[in-house]
Amino acid sequence: MSAELDWGWMAKKNDAPYTGKAAVDAELANPKRKIVSLVWNVDDVTDIYRSQFEEGEFYKYMELPSAVQAPAGGHADWVLDAEGNRIGIAAVPVYSSYYKVFLCQAVLDVDKIQEGAQVFVQWGDFGKRIKNVRATIEKYPYNRLVENQKYDLSTVPVGCE
Repeated sequence: MSAELDWGWMAKKNDAPYTGKAAVDAELANPKRKIVSLVWNVDDVTDIYRSQFEEGEFYKYMELPSAVQAPAGGHADWVLDAEGNRIGIAAVPVYSSYYKVFLCQAVLDVDKIQEGAQVFVQWGDFGKRIKNVRATIEKYPYNRLVENQKYDLSTVPVGCE
């Protein structure tokens, strides 16, 4: 689990023996899944909202800025690859007004992760209408800001103009 959530650095800092250390070390050496960000396709998200105003069954409603998480564990959706194979789960969809995107976190099979690749999040509840939302795999945490080490301070305005 620690490798999936990118918490391996915490386990590596603990040199003291503890129950389960061998299992944690084995998982960190060969992780099966990893956490990523998924950026949802804007047309698919607006289709979810549009369905609320049309005749017939609508897609599961999505709160803004964050979809409501059910008690006792929350809501999770399957993530499918382009061939329709289950490759992980997604949770906590949220709208970022800063980046102007709808995104979520997902835990995907390591061998299926390729930044920029398209996957499908199966938004909805079991037994109800499901929307296959196109999403793009991005790094976790999602961040489009220039890293501090690469920031060019000479581009920052100085003084009042």
